[in-house]
Amino acid sequence: MASGISNRFKTSSKSCGETCEAIRQSSLKHQFGVLAIMDLRAKMKEKGVSFDNDCIVLDVCNPVQASIVLKQNMAVSLAMPCRIAVSVLWSIRNRSFFDLQII
Repeated sequence: MASGISNRFKTSSKSCGETCEAIRQSSLKHQFGVLAIMDLRAKMKEKGVSFDNDCIVLDVCNPVQASIVLKQNMAVSLAMPCRIAVSVLWSIRNRSFFDLQII
């Protein structure tokens, strides 16, 4: 499990949703379960707040690793589950530049 925030920039010709689906599939291959997927723009709209950026947050967890860590220190539960946020920074010529943050 990662400690701190890891920032990585990736390019993709996929949409934000398609990118998140690829991350979801990859997570499953590495024994991470996807506990929740939140569309931040839709959630903000639901709350009456204007928010124009695509941003999807995936909550993921590897239960075996989580159990090992929690047995050593229950305070780690405050940082669980792990979160992956995907947002489009800008688009050029049908390629989107994503900010992928893993907490």
